[in-house]
Amino acid sequence: MPIKEQEIFGSIEAIGDHFRLNIFNRHLRNILLHMPLDKGVWDNVEKLIEISDYTRLQGYRYDELYEQIYSMAVFISQVRKTVLPGLKGGSSSAAASDRDKILRDMAVSNLGSNLGILADKINELFLKVIELDKQEHPTGKKEYDRIPELAELGRLLVS
Repeated sequence: MPIKEQEIFGSIEAIGDHFRLNIFNRHLRNILLHMPLDKGVWDNVEKLIEISDYTRLQGYRYDELYEQIYSMAVFISQVRKTVLPGLKGGSSSAAASDRDKILRDMAVSNLGSNLGILADKINELFLKVIELDKQEHPTGKKEYDRIPELAELGRLLVS
């Protein structure tokens, strides 16, 4: 049975808004696009933050939503490991305006805390989906049990 709960869609929309405004904005996008990340992970991240009209009508399948949640956790972990250590406030273009430099420096300096907020939002979504999964499959095998990678989700969200 597909997931069509408005609470889930609202959580996903909040994740997408936070992602676009605070993480994948014009000041950080170029840096993040050069991060070593599998194309499948990028595709799943994009699917999670951009809810298609088809998905709004048909709902999410548990397996696809779990994969998208897992991919976002991989994204967060990779940014923390490969991007954050090398980010410093400098290296902006000399032609950039003072306002752009300030905005870029703010985006860079707040990336770590914004990743933490995103990780919390992903964890909340994950817990909501698990609860629905348990309600829908009270006696049988839960969908999250079929995806062994989900066992490392917590580690990815905090590392």
